Formats: sequence, structure tokens, C-alpha cells
Amino acid sequence: MNLDTVRELARIMGEHKLMKLEITEDSTHISLESQPVGPAAVSAAAAVPEAPALPASGGSGLCELKSPLVGTVYLSSEGSAAPFVSEGQKVKKGDTLCMIESMKMLNDIPADIDGTVSKICIKSGQMVDFGQPLFFLEPNEKE
Repeated sequence: MNLDTVRELARIMGEHKLMKLEITEDSTHISLESQPVGPAAVSAAAAVPEAPALPASGGSGLCELKSPLVGTVYLSSEGSAAPFVSEGQKVKKGDTLCMIESMKMLNDIPADIDGTVSKICIKSGQMVDFGQPLFFLEPNEKE
């Protein structure tokens, strides 16, 4: 089994919210298991870690907003609703940029700086990993 197959199986697990997956193919056996959530994590599920906007590499002046958790990203509150933000849109610190569904909980992902959405790096319905770039923001000039 190659690494691409393992990645695809992990994606399928996340997509279908499977806790465990075992496959035997010829003499190869693979067992994938997602980490269980303890009681402390469940009670604190609403307290999503902050996703700090970090300066992007290359000295471009853009800030990279990374995913604070693993889950499915949504760019609007409902499938037919307008997206929270679009490229070129000005945002204020605290404005919702997207939502990430993790452990059957929807978590708002806010902007942590005032600025302009320079690039949206994800698509609605896409699985994202911890630390994966979501947005690039251009900070507002200080007055």
C-alpha cells in the first residue's frame, strides 16, 4: 500500500466521521484509528484555540491565518447562503471568516487582525488539517 492510498483512506475516515478503519490487502494490513476525545475536550469544545495570523514567508506583508483544528471547513452558514467573506473584502478583528465542523460542533474562525482578505486558500466542504493555511490577510495600514 502506498502513502497516497493511506492519505485517501484517512480522508474518507474524516469525511464519513469514522473512528476506526481496518483493511487487509494481500499480506498488508492497515489499521487507522482517530483519537478519542476525553471528557475535558468535549466540555471545552466551544473554546476553539485561536488561529493566529502569522506573517507569511517571503516578506510580502501578508498574514497567514491557519486552521486551529482538524475538520470540515464551510465558507458560509448554509449551502445556499452568501459566503462570510470574499477576496478583496475588508474585515475587522473578530469577524467570522469561515466555520470548521469538528467532532459534530461548528466552530467560528474569526479574523484576528483588521485587514483585507487577500487570498482564500480553501473551498467549502473541504477537510482541513491543524495548521493548514485558510486565508491570507493584508493588514490595514496603521494611521
